[in-house]
Amino acid sequence: METTDKLDRAFRPQTLADCLGQNEIRQNLQVYVAAAKARNEPIEHLLFCGPAGLGKTTLAGALAADMGGQLITVNAASVKNKDELRIAILKCGRGDILFIDEIHALKRPMQEMLYTVMEDSRIEVGSDSIHLAAFTIIGATTHQGKLSKPMRERFGDICELRPYSLPELTSIVQRAAGKMSFELTPQGAMEIATRAQSTPRIALRITRRARDFALATKTLVATHEFVQQVCKKIGIDAAGLDPIARRVLRLLAEKGRATGLQAIAAQLGEALETIEDCVEPFLLAQGFIEREQAGRVVTTKGAAHLRTCGFVN
Repeated sequence: METTDKLDRAFRPQTLADCLGQNEIRQNLQVYVAAAKARNEPIEHLLFCGPAGLGKTTLAGALAADMGGQLITVNAASVKNKDELRIAILKCGRGDILFIDEIHALKRPMQEMLYTVMEDSRIEVGSDSIHLAAFTIIGATTHQGKLSKPMRERFGDICELRPYSLPELTSIVQRAAGKMSFELTPQGAMEIATRAQSTPRIALRITRRARDFALATKTLVATHEFVQQVCKKIGIDAAGLDPIARRVLRLLAEKGRATGLQAIAAQLGEALETIEDCVEPFLLAQGFIEREQAGRVVTTKGAAHLRTCGFVN
């Protein structure tokens, strides 16, 4: 069975020119690529910041393609020691990009090991100091504040990815539907985009589910009403909340007082990282919850949404 990451890769643009959204960042990256090629050097090391699902990996892959190199991906949370990170670094050739996802999760000794790599293109292997090929490190983080100041200062530019607009997401959905040979009306594409939490990854996930239901029911054209029915079946409400987000909101509403994230995660049986990275940011952005010193509280708007969303979970 294909993983979500593999399915998402099928819809990723291959070059920066093909990317949709993040226009200011994308245009700056195109300038960096042109300048680096003119100097016959790699682009400077970059830090991509922003919530999950906004296209950090997609931009890194497109950047690698435009530079004529390969993308080597490492998830910092899974790197256990310096040796594992060293192996990934030594795989990089000239023009390649080493993409370190959730770079803030790297332990301090590994961050410090990167200092020499990023500044001097050298790495210590035993008693030897090895000169590295000219390549670029792109760090991605959902928590820029968790990176040390010396680590942040070693990046040539810090790119803050923003949530996608409704027209941008609609275009992404329409392009993905075309690649799936999935007939989707413009209104249907907009309905998916409306429920996607301003995030391409979620928009693509809903699009795939709508395609599945269309195939199963032999629906030739997915309309606005059809998409609404699919979202009802998979638990995505009109505001874009999924069952986990509504469970968080309902828990806070039932508590009636400020509750910490650890307590929320424990009571719901979910990982703290899931609540912190995937649920809380959107609830805050929508004004459904607020931060207080003692924890999170549901707002009047959040409580009203629970009463009108049509879901009991």
